[in-house]
Amino acid sequence: MRYSFLTAAAKHLSQVEIVRLGSSQHELNGVSSLRRLFGDSRTTCQTEFVLYDFFGNSASSIGTVTWYDARVNTPGRTEYRLYYSSEGEEIVNQAEPGDLVVVGYKQTGDVSFIIAKRDTEYYDMFCNVFGLNEYSSEYALERDVRVG
Repeated sequence: MRYSFLTAAAKHLSQVEIVRLGSSQHELNGVSSLRRLFGDSRTTCQTEFVLYDFFGNSASSIGTVTWYDARVNTPGRTEYRLYYSSEGEEIVNQAEPGDLVVVGYKQTGDVSFIIAKRDTEYYDMFCNVFGLNEYSSEYALERDVRVG
């Protein structure tokens, strides 16, 4: 699969970001890298959720992500989040701590939400593009990303 993003962010997932292991939400915290990706306004985007597994297979589903400020009604505070729809849960639930998540904004306005299992071809390709190593815990943000 080939990917081309206007802007994309990638990071290794932690246990608290995975619904079945620690999170009760369908969302990622809206750190500054995601805020640079999506901006300050609430937005919902058509999203392809993709998982690349150890065997070179992929699984995908179509849903949405919504970028929003959970504290919009609290003056002086912001708490951005990236909520993914239930259609993405099947993909995200297969993630393990240390797997890579890539959130990419395409020219069409659609989003790709990619989980690349650790030690797979796509994991290695994305880590290389974003300059991540296995110990990176923060998001890396890149513009004009081409992979595959």
